[in-house]
Amino acid sequence: METIERYGKIFAKLTVRDRLRIIEGLRTRGRDAILENLKAAGIAGPDAFATLNDYGEKRWTDRDFINHVNTSPGQEEVLLIAMRKTMNGKAEEAFETLDIPAVELLPFVAELCGLVIGEAPEETEKGEGGDEPDPTKGETTTKSDTPPSYGT
Repeated sequence: METIERYGKIFAKLTVRDRLRIIEGLRTRGRDAILENLKAAGIAGPDAFATLNDYGEKRWTDRDFINHVNTSPGQEEVLLIAMRKTMNGKAEEAFETLDIPAVELLPFVAELCGLVIGEAPEETEKGEGGDEPDPTKGETTTKSDTPPSYGT
């Protein structure tokens, strides 16, 4: 287990299995939320099945993981997983006293996940269908207005 000692604590770097568990948790929580919304709206039968089936067929990617890690709940989840692996049942208590400066939080969480913070990839101009670059525009690229984000 690879660890990082910082902020007066020892954190374990997340493994591929940890990342998969996080994604599976996202999938399960999303499915549960859909079920609650369907019940609240009084939707059942074939319509509910179709909605759940569409959600079940969603392909979960690294982008979903990165988007989650870019949120406060995602960062908390990563930190707790990293602390639970090294603190023998005391992670939640230690988390309450953890003091990471705001400007260091995202880079540290990224490091724990094996991610690198960088600029969002440049986008190419798309044709009318949106899938292929427009051949009349050449190979021009435009810088994205998206702020810097995690990348793999």
